[in-house]
Amino acid sequence: MLENIGLIIASLTAIYGVNEWRRELKGRREYELAEEVLTLVYDCRERLRAIRSPFSHTGEGATREADANETPEQTELFNRAYIVFERYEQHREEFAKLFALRYRFMAVFGQESAEPLEGFRKSLNEVFVSANMLPTYWLRQGRVQMEKDEFERHLKEMHEHESVFWGTLSEKDHFNDKVEDLVSEIEAVCARIIRPQPFWKRVCYLVTERNTG
Repeated sequence: MLENIGLIIASLTAIYGVNEWRRELKGRREYELAEEVLTLVYDCRERLRAIRSPFSHTGEGATREADANETPEQTELFNRAYIVFERYEQHREEFAKLFALRYRFMAVFGQESAEPLEGFRKSLNEVFVSANMLPTYWLRQGRVQMEKDEFERHLKEMHEHESVFWGTLSEKDHFNDKVEDLVSEIEAVCARIIRPQPFWKRVCYLVTERNTG
């Protein structure tokens, strides 16, 4: 009987040790993933700002392959819009690293937790969409006769695309505000793993929730 009891205790100890090891390994992997994603998000936020910077230098956008039938004026406008694509190429690798982690992040922390990452990716694509659309508006501006309603719609749409295309470096940069909100959401998810609350704070939170609920 003593041998059986000893065997049972040894087995339970081994099972507990394996489970504890698994929990520790899972926690370490979650920590490393959260830390990597949050670091990349901070980095790519600054890179996105650089891509949208309103300051440009002579020759930016000139790597675009111009059509043989373009006029010099058209070439200038198309090159101006191409600036964001040219800048993106300098940062492509870091964005690719971040977006490659989306599905792993989703698998570990849940689909809802990964939605801000998808929103960040879509925001970057919005910049590209506006870059593709703006030459059409710029070429029509002051060169095509439009009725009043059509001209007002033209201006509104052009300004909307420009507000995405260029950063304003002011409080009126609503596109940047949206990106900051997405970063804050990602930070909140990662912070629960990287900087967990002390036990007593979690208890107080649960008690408060129960009393107010």
